Amino acid sequence: MFSILIILFFYLVNKTTSINYLTKNQWTSIKHILKHPKSTSNMINTCNQILFQHYKHYAYNMAYDFKTTYYKKCRHIPLNELKLYASRGLLDAISRYDATMPFSKYASIYIKGELYYGMSEMHPLTLLPISKRIHKQWRTQHLVLYKKMTNTKFISHYDYYDHLYTSPHENTDIYLDKYKELQELWNIINRLDEEDNKIIKYKYNFYFQKIRTDKEIGDLLGYSSETIRKKINKIKNRVYNENKDEKQQ
Repeated sequence: MFSILIILFFYLVNKTTSINYLTKNQWTSIKHILKHPKSTSNMINTCNQILFQHYKHYAYNMAYDFKTTYYKKCRHIPLNELKLYASRGLLDAISRYDATMPFSKYASIYIKGELYYGMSEMHPLTLLPISKRIHKQWRTQHLVLYKKMTNTKFISHYDYYDHLYTSPHENTDIYLDKYKELQELWNIINRLDEEDNKIIKYKYNFYFQKIRTDKEIGDLLGYSSETIRKKINKIKNRVYNENKDEKQQ
C-alpha cells in the first residue's frame, strides 16, 4: 500500500510542474496523500507547495476583487498589501485543509477572512480599537461615535487630532509656555498604563478640551459612565501630583 502511495506522489510531482491547473486525477492523488496516515511530512509539504503555486493567483484575484468592492475603505491600501493578506489566508487554508470539500470553496473562506482583517488592520491611525471597528453590531448601535472615532488624522508621533477642535492660537510664540506645560502633562500621560492612557486620549484633545462624554468612553471600553468618571478623576490626580513632583526636582 505504501508503494502505491509513493507512485502516486512521484506521478503528482512530475505532472503538476508542467501545467497551470490541476486535473481531476491530480486532485485525487493530492487528497489521497493528504488523508493517508502513512504519508510522510515531505509528501504533505510537497502537496501544500503545489496547492499554493496553483492557487496563489486565485488569491491575488480575490484581493483585487475585494479592493474593487470596498474601494472607499481600501483606497489607502496598496493592492500588493492586500495580496499579502490573501496569500496568508491561502497558506492558512492549505495548512488546515482536510481534503473533504472542494479546495477553492474552502480556501476562499480563509482568504476573505484575512482580507477583512487586513482592511481593518491597515485602517488609518485611529484611537478606535480594532475589535470595535470589525464588530458590525457595535458599529450599528454606535454609528455617530464610530464615524467620529474613525475620522482621524495623525499629526505627530504621539498626538491624535480628530476634527473636533481647532486651536485659535495664530501666534504660537505667545502660547509657547502654555504649549510646553501641556507637553509636560502629555509626557506623563504617555507613561501611564495602556488603559489609563487610552481613557485620557478618548476624553480630551491636546489642549484638554473635552471631546467625548463619559458614556461614549464607557461604550468603547465596556464600563459605566460613573466608572469612567471615577477613573478619570483618579488619573488626573495622579498626573497632577507627578507633574508637581517633577517641577520641584
